Amino acid sequence: FADLYRRHRPDVYRFAAHMTGQASAADDIVQDVFLSVIRDIRRFEAGRGTLLAWLLGITRNHVRRWQHRRRWLAITGGDDDALGAIDADPMTSLSRQEDEAALKRALTEIPARYREVIVLCDLQELPYETAAGVLHVPVGTV
Repeated sequence: FADLYRRHRPDVYRFAAHMTGQASAADDIVQDVFLSVIRDIRRFEAGRGTLLAWLLGITRNHVRRWQHRRRWLAITGGDDDALGAIDADPMTSLSRQEDEAALKRALTEIPARYREVIVLCDLQELPYETAAGVLHVPVGTV
């Protein structure tokens, strides 16, 4: 389990962070996802898809529950920056922050079903086949 957690936590966190826009929510969702994995690891069927697709499918369900509970709060920047990084060059850092803010705004303006595809395929760079497995839709729909 520790190896599975170390290997896949970054992907689960990134997906949750992009979908919620909040680091604290992403942290909570990651914890919930891996608690679910501990309880339900027997549900994983290797023939139905990859382990990562299964984990991201669980993450998707937890994100949806979070959104339902919170009635989808507007994403705000502030100190809760789920996507940020530290740069030695202040101009690079400022430019990155502006780009991230624009990305967050754009993601909140589209429906969740489209946001999921963008996050999975473009931001997490998953193949369409894996994204289709996570979303339970045909590859052509992705």
